[in-house]
Amino acid sequence: HTLQVGRVLSALSRLGLAENTIVVLHGDHGYSVGEHGHFEKSTLFESDVRVPLTVRVPGNTRNGQSATDIVELVDLFPTLSELTGLPPPPVFDGKSIASLLQGNSLGNAAAVAFSQFPHCPLYNNAKAEWNNVCQNDSFMNIAIMGYSVRTASLRYTTWIPWLYSKAQADWSAMPT
Repeated sequence: HTLQVGRVLSALSRLGLAENTIVVLHGDHGYSVGEHGHFEKSTLFESDVRVPLTVRVPGNTRNGQSATDIVELVDLFPTLSELTGLPPPPVFDGKSIASLLQGNSLGNAAAVAFSQFPHCPLYNNAKAEWNNVCQNDSFMNIAIMGYSVRTASLRYTTWIPWLYSKAQADWSAMPT
């Protein structure tokens, strides 16, 4: 896919659009092919929730450099708002990572990332999982929701009973 990104950037230059176009490339999370006995995208393991993210900002001397700070895709909206000079809406998730794109660390502001994924009742049956039985299932059949928090060095994941009638987790049932 790197070749395709190069083609997009070359086309922007050829069309005279490179200096006023922010390019964001992000991918979908991983696809398990038997790791930990899972198939598809069905866990909160690192390989299932980590995604690639590349941002090219016109005139930024840091384009092409990598960073190790933790960011989330919900950070894209406030970042693009800041980079384009547009005011963000009064309420939104995420934080701007514009300073990170300039080479500054986000520090404590980027200490964690959160993930959430429903546990299909049939995930314990690899054949059912492979046949996408739960992919199109109603949330009303989901009994457990997974929550995960990622720091620079650790990931903590817990599975909590899901109250589908309220569309929320039963946090009172969280293990102590």
